[in-house]
Amino acid sequence: MDGFSITGEEIEREGHRFDVTASLDMRPTCRNITDNEEHLSKLALSCAGQADGWGFFRS
Repeated sequence: MDGFSITGEEIEREGHRFDVTASLDMRPTCRNITDNEEHLSKLALSCAGQADGWGFFRS
């Protein structure tokens, strides 16, 4: 999916059946973060889900 690495797992939280994590190596600019947040939010909504934000890992 557009360069993202994806992991998913079933969860038992009210109203939610799955938790999906999408990872992408990118330069952390405001534009890149905003564009990718919007893209992931649209994908989540198309599956009746929701995006809940982002974080980062240092390597």
